[in-house]
Amino acid sequence: MVHRTSDLDVVGRILNHPMVYGMISDDTTPDPYEPVDGLYIMNDEETGVVRIDPVNGICCIVHIATLPELWGTAESFVMEVIDWGINNTAYNKVIALVPEYNKLTLRLCLKCGFEQEGRIKKSFLKNWKFYDLVLFGLTKTDFTERRQLCHQQHLQQ
Repeated sequence: MVHRTSDLDVVGRILNHPMVYGMISDDTTPDPYEPVDGLYIMNDEETGVVRIDPVNGICCIVHIATLPELWGTAESFVMEVIDWGINNTAYNKVIALVPEYNKLTLRLCLKCGFEQEGRIKKSFLKNWKFYDLVLFGLTKTDFTERRQLCHQQHLQQ
């Protein structure tokens, strides 16, 4: 289960975990990272957190961070967060910006039904090298259709 949290200490613990911080930070991110107030959705085990920021009234951007124990298996967590967002916000579109070197998150976005919609070239500085940010998007309609298809396939098994 996922829930909204305002516990910035727990959020900071996840974001500042040495392996997580190394994946999500760029060369200008303060160390340690100090989370600011915002809309954070977390799993009950406190091993994953997603920050949801508005882009406008119907579109939001998500920032996903999970502890290493969820790496490679975070799909259900992210799907629950998207489902939470659909049921608790007015957002119709979710976007994510992922540095091209972050292969785990690139795969995670695709597994969760996001589509690659573009690139923002040389916009992420890591180890003093420029990387593209890959733009992913997912609409409420596409997410809902995907969930229904998965549910139907599960019932047929």
